[in-house]
Amino acid sequence: MRRLLPLVLVAVTALVACGSATPAGSDDNAPSVPTATTEPGGTVATPATPPTAPSTADSEPGTIEPKEVNLDALVDRRWVVEARVTIVGPQPVPSTSTAALTIAADGSLTVDTGCNRGSATVTLGDDGTFTVGPLLTRKMACIDPDLAAVESSLLATLSGTVVWSVIGDRLSLTPTMMSDTGLELRAGDSSGTSVPGPGVAVPDALVGPTWILESFITVGPIDDVPAGVVASLRFAADGTLEVQTGCNSGTAHVRFRDLGSFAVGDLTLTEIACDGDAGAVQARVLAQLGHELHWSLDGDVLALYPADVTDTGLTLRAA
Repeated sequence: MRRLLPLVLVAVTALVACGSATPAGSDDNAPSVPTATTEPGGTVATPATPPTAPSTADSEPGTIEPKEVNLDALVDRRWVVEARVTIVGPQPVPSTSTAALTIAADGSLTVDTGCNRGSATVTLGDDGTFTVGPLLTRKMACIDPDLAAVESSLLATLSGTVVWSVIGDRLSLTPTMMSDTGLELRAGDSSGTSVPGPGVAVPDALVGPTWILESFITVGPIDDVPAGVVASLRFAADGTLEVQTGCNSGTAHVRFRDLGSFAVGDLTLTEIACDGDAGAVQARVLAQLGHELHWSLDGDVLALYPADVTDTGLTLRAA
């Protein structure tokens, strides 16, 4: 037994050496190659090939393809404000609102805020935005708080860079620097009318005469127009309204919603400085024209009074 022990040790050492030997010509640093394994049931599973990363030969990392913008859908169209976008959702503008805007292809912007008119220069981007320069507007006060809110929203939206989107005849404007705000607009008709809603023909009884303002309807006694101040309205069959405020003159477009009421839009006036009685009459006339007006005719006397305000209005007589 003592003679067999060395032989056993030699045999074991030889077996260990054979199991750990590296085949000739192999690379100790070469990656191991997966081998097929037999799954239960006799199927052979081959390790999945790692997915190949997409090629970046045609694009640079971090670049964004510019979106296609159709400026023709935006420019040279009159856009009528339909709603203010707020944190609680779109808020429709009053039926008497005339708020609208037009961006020309040359970058000029004209605005009707519903109370004032103005203009600015617009820089049109190729990424679906435009930037508005300093907006110059008249400073007439908005008597109606609802119209004042429309004007405020319009001016705030147009105070910097705006993201725009046109779908059909609808335009959405969203300022880049403010959240939960903006405007929803629709394309106006070719006549430039900015008073929304259907209309009817101007009643024949109003067309033709020059209607001279005689007095203001108030909660108290009738307030006559001061001597020497002349204010008037003249209706045309095509919806044009000639306006004399007592100090300035101009034109507007009138839209009769039915036979008993109308709204005035697109009012353009001369800009003569007004003071004294003439300035006071002008302020009161323009305040009335900012509302939807009911009208009634008694012989040659025309009465106009706001649909949403009581104990106020105008009395005019045909000349």
